[in-house]
Amino acid sequence: MRLQTPKRRRPAVERTEHTIATAVTQACSVDAMADNFADGRKIQLLTIVETFSRECLALDVAFGFKIGRHSLV
Repeated sequence: MRLQTPKRRRPAVERTEHTIATAVTQACSVDAMADNFADGRKIQLLTIVETFSRECLALDVAFGFKIGRHSLV
């Protein structure tokens, strides 16, 4: 049986460093969460937060966010 050294995997794209926001409206974060009610219905929550001031710009709750044929979560 031949022993081979494992090949190291390289990332497909080199990553760039994250820049830190120094003023309002430079960067936003988006988060999507999902949960189920006791009766089995699914609920989804979409949150958009401004990174520098940590202000919530949008908070949408729905039974399903549809984008084309695919749901958000």
